[in-house]
Amino acid sequence: MTTPAQPPPQQWSAICPGDLGYKVGIRRPDGSIGFVPVIGWVTVTMKEPDGSVSNGFHAVIHGANHLPQVAALAAGYAGTFQAGVTPKEAEDLIKQWTKAAAPQPKITQGPAKA
Repeated sequence: MTTPAQPPPQQWSAICPGDLGYKVGIRRPDGSIGFVPVIGWVTVTMKEPDGSVSNGFHAVIHGANHLPQVAALAAGYAGTFQAGVTPKEAEDLIKQWTKAAAPQPKITQGPAKA
């Protein structure tokens, strides 16, 4: 019988207060974007199963249960935006990000074909 794999260790920093000039976009049920304030930031360091380490710097918001929550884990999370961004601008930015993240065509090296 094998022992179940242990989850990778995580290290969370204390919440650093302040919005740093950002807000979080949340997609509403009707598809529009609304904003919630950033109440702080937290860093997360995770040791992956392969031994590598990943780091993240995440916005913290008041979650649906009124407790601090990492914004990226909130239902409807649409991104973190500068404080002056309007809902329309946020939609445009999301389209740009989605397009940039779309699979790119494979480019193979070799002789040019005429």
